[in-house]
Amino acid sequence: MDGISELGVRDQGIGRRLGRLPEAREHMERSLALSREIGSREDEAYAQHNLGEVLREEGARAGSEERLLACLLVCEEIGHRQLAVQTHLLLGSLRAAAGDEESGRESLAAACSLAKDVGIPGVETLARCELALLPGGDAKDALAAFTEHDERLDAEERRQARFLLWRATGDRAHLEEAKRLLDESLANVPVEYHESMLTNLRVNREIMAAWNAETGAAEPPPATRDDPADEPRGTESITRVG
Repeated sequence: MDGISELGVRDQGIGRRLGRLPEAREHMERSLALSREIGSREDEAYAQHNLGEVLREEGARAGSEERLLACLLVCEEIGHRQLAVQTHLLLGSLRAAAGDEESGRESLAAACSLAKDVGIPGVETLARCELALLPGGDAKDALAAFTEHDERLDAEERRQARFLLWRATGDRAHLEEAKRLLDESLANVPVEYHESMLTNLRVNREIMAAWNAETGAAEPPPATRDDPADEPRGTESITRVG
């Protein structure tokens, strides 16, 4: 069995991108079980990472961190530096948002350093933007990272970077661009998925909350709990440090 083609664990699938989180979580849980069954350590690492990302979107911080740490252990074992880069970034962002500044800074610094070594500009940019939000962070360095790598970022990375730059600098132009990029992403999917994308995906939700606060627009309807076993959802506080 080909782990990549049969398991599909290296892509969370359309469910996560559309905010259909229970569907995405179930897919990744099945992928994790199957990757272990066939003994594919690389596919197991991808499944752990993607499951950690979905759990973070659901507000399950402890479960997300557990999966990300498990991913890093496998990455170290098999020498998968590219996936480790992505995982350090997600773990650092998760910890920093929860107020664990020391561990968050450590993970983000690791993501930044490793991203430079292996040549992943999107992770380097986002890590430097996240670091700028921590006490003593350098907003100018974040802006320099974005300016250097902007043309090499994908649409989702660019949207996240713009929002982080708004938080770091207070420059509304970054928020306006983040909102424009969000609107652009919504325009590319059927309207019936807009609510789940805006309420269930953390970055989109935070962009809308910030935009509504800036413009006085109405808030979108709150997300609903899909699984009573999940940890309580809470929107991470959105602050600007600039």
